[in-house]
Amino acid sequence: MKRTAPFTFIAVLHVMNSLSLFAQTTGTEMKTGGYVQVRYTSDENSIDEFQVRRARLKCSGDLLKNMSFLILFDAVSTPILWKAHIDINYKPWITLRLGQFKTPFSNEYLTSSAKLSMIDRAQVVSNLSTKYDIGLQVSGSFKILSYSLGVFNGSGKNTSDENDWKDVVGMIVAKPFNEAEMGFSHYRGKSGEERQKKNRTGIYMATHLGLLSLGGEYIYAEDGSDQRDGWFVQAAYSCFTDFQGLVRYDTYDPDRDVSDDTSAIIILGLNVFIHNNSKVQINYLLRDDGDHSDALKAQFQTTF
Repeated sequence: MKRTAPFTFIAVLHVMNSLSLFAQTTGTEMKTGGYVQVRYTSDENSIDEFQVRRARLKCSGDLLKNMSFLILFDAVSTPILWKAHIDINYKPWITLRLGQFKTPFSNEYLTSSAKLSMIDRAQVVSNLSTKYDIGLQVSGSFKILSYSLGVFNGSGKNTSDENDWKDVVGMIVAKPFNEAEMGFSHYRGKSGEERQKKNRTGIYMATHLGLLSLGGEYIYAEDGSDQRDGWFVQAAYSCFTDFQGLVRYDTYDPDRDVSDDTSAIIILGLNVFIHNNSKVQINYLLRDDGDHSDALKAQFQTTF
């Protein structure tokens, strides 16, 4: 990994330079940005440590009329390529996306890690959401409804397909009021050469009542003969402009046929916003997973 890192970094710089030259030649505008997250974790079950959790660089721009691109790298992951897609924006109610990107499943997973209210995503989202993949997607919006429907390899990011079956995933969101929305998503696929069942169904709701925000999500999964599910509910209250207090109840059952294996966590959080591009997040985790161990996480994030 260490030997390939310099070459990978050089390749990223080459790609960025080529895109910049293309933008200058065609007169199009290319935007760059990103964010860095530095974290400290004190956990009764592991070694306390500092960590560069994410170091992401994004570039995007217009290729032609109604056609745009986006590329996202993460310098602390291997491989470093996370997103690479082209969007063809035909009408507000139909956009075609091709490449590697997040599958349209789970509202919390579709939320950028830079915009999460808690430091980490909920257990059920981390374990059961379908994450990044390679394929194509059609999406759009009409009045109070928005939709996304995609076909993917089903093997994850930067990975060749494992079988001839293509996985299908869709999501529909209703926003009857500016303060409230609800969504339903479903994933139907097969994993591995054996084509084992890989299905997911999720629902979520979110509302904003002045300074108070409420939300929750439930996901049910079938992997072969195994059934898993979990859910979370969360409340956040903003005060004094730069401060936000949060509480979350988060539960995950990795096998519904096995008793006493459910993991539950209560998380108490505090966000402190520094200017417009930086924030400090503090989460205290009270676990009910058999060990009853606690953990403290603190994270500083800056965007550029």
